[in-house]
Amino acid sequence: MVPRQRPFLRKKRRVEPTLVRWAMELFIKVRVFACSHP
Repeated sequence: MVPRQRPFLRKKRRVEPTLVRWAMELFIKVRVFACSHP
């Protein structure tokens, strides 16, 4: 059961690295905007 989920997670991590990066960048930008503009 464990070895079956491992490749799936690896594939998901390889396919969505840019999406995660973009989401984190957007999250940081929104946080900075909210902090500078209450």
